[in-house]
Amino acid sequence: MCVFCVDGDAEPASFGVDLPRVSARARSDIVHALGDGELRAINKAVGGVGAARNETILRALQAYVYGRGFSPDPYPTLADTLAALVLGFMQLRPFDDSTNVRIAIAAVAVLAQINGCRIAWLSSLEAAEFCTAVAIGHPTRSYVARRIADRLHPL
Repeated sequence: MCVFCVDGDAEPASFGVDLPRVSARARSDIVHALGDGELRAINKAVGGVGAARNETILRALQAYVYGRGFSPDPYPTLADTLAALVLGFMQLRPFDDSTNVRIAIAAVAVLAQINGCRIAWLSSLEAAEFCTAVAIGHPTRSYVARRIADRLHPL
C-alpha cells in the first residue's frame, strides 16, 4: 500500500480520511488539526489497531503539534506544522503498536493534502528512513521542517 505520494504518483493517498478540498492558503490560514478520529483512521489504514496507547499521550501530541494555548502561532508555515507532527509521533509514540513511523508518514501526507499540497518522497524507503532518523537522532524542528519543505509541492 502506498502510504504517501512518491514522485510520479498522480494523487496522494487519503487513508480513509474525508479530506476537504482546499485552495492555496495564506500562512495564517494553515489547517493544523487532525482530530482523534482522523488519527485513528490513519492508524487503521496503515495496519494499526486504531486505539491509542494512552489518550493523554495522544492529546499531548495534538497540543504540541497544533499549538493549543500558544499565541502567536508557534508554527508559521505548513512545513513547520508537518515537522512538529513528525517529531510528535516519533518522540511521543502515541499508538500501541509498531505503526508510529507509518502513521507519521501518512498523517503528514493527509495534513499536507488538506492544505492543498502533497509531500513527494523519492521512495517509501526514504520516507521511512527519514522518520526513523528523527526518532533516533532527535533533530531540531527547523531541520525537519527544511527537509519536509524540500518535498512539498502544490496539488
